[in-house]
Amino acid sequence: MKTRSSDSVRRQIIHSIIEGKIGFHKLMPSERDFASQFNVGRPTIREALQRLEQNGWITTHKGMPATVNDYWQQGNIMTIVDMLQLEDEIPVDFIEHMLELRISLTPAYLKDAAEHNG
Repeated sequence: MKTRSSDSVRRQIIHSIIEGKIGFHKLMPSERDFASQFNVGRPTIREALQRLEQNGWITTHKGMPATVNDYWQQGNIMTIVDMLQLEDEIPVDFIEHMLELRISLTPAYLKDAAEHNG
């Protein structure tokens, strides 16, 4: 199955974010610059950026370049899905953050378990 251009661009941008080539809270290149870099049209870039925003990677600003979110703090479940789909490139911090999340959630699920089994 052929990968859509916007999906390919989105994955490459995610790689750049995970690798730290585009830092947290930094401005990303413009749509025009991305289109030139990836040799695609601006509609393809726009589609990729919209999906990145939906998945918690970036925040777009009308008339300005998007900014990169701190995906550990501002990401959502789809951010995690994206990372797992890049399985051979999961950042080392990922496991630590998932363990921290589990520890943070422990009181809530223990309380629920006690209420439902008590």
